[in-house]
Amino acid sequence: MNGMRASGIVIVGGMCLLVSAAMNVALAVRMSALRDRIETGSGERQEMVGRRMEALVGTNPVGDPVRLEFGGDGRPAVLYVFAPGCGWCDRNYEAVIALHTAAAGRYRFVGLSLEDEGLPEYLVRHPLPFEVVTGVDREVIEGYKLARTPRTLVIDSDGAIESNFVGAWTGSNGRGVEAAFGVELPELEGSWR
Repeated sequence: MNGMRASGIVIVGGMCLLVSAAMNVALAVRMSALRDRIETGSGERQEMVGRRMEALVGTNPVGDPVRLEFGGDGRPAVLYVFAPGCGWCDRNYEAVIALHTAAAGRYRFVGLSLEDEGLPEYLVRHPLPFEVVTGVDREVIEGYKLARTPRTLVIDSDGAIESNFVGAWTGSNGRGVEAAFGVELPELEGSWR
């Protein structure tokens, strides 16, 4: 009887081990798919391309009213969307400054902060050498799916979105930003090289 009992325990233990291994494989596959979705922006990247970017109406960091128009001035624009509480925005800062330094003559740069709270302190720690707008209507933010930060939109001289980089400039996103602007950017934590 003890032999049968021991055999049963071994069989049950072996089955538990198999089930556990199968669950680990399934979890690894799911995590890989989620990682890919995060890096590519779940299809948001292409969804925005071709849409016309409407004016952003809000305030500057000191509370003065601002209306930023895109297109019509003969120069493409880079809209960098960030939030003071975003850790990846902090990590992306040096790369944003490097891109601005390399491409400011060819592009107009605009920052859009999704949060008013903490913005002045953020800009002291991370001064941006371009205009920043905040307090933009939530419907506009949701309509352009700008809630995930950081995000970088490249807007052509006619006001149409030509590129949409969702997330920090790591992995294929970093390589895409470098290729789009013809620059080499400093590596971020989680390097793409």
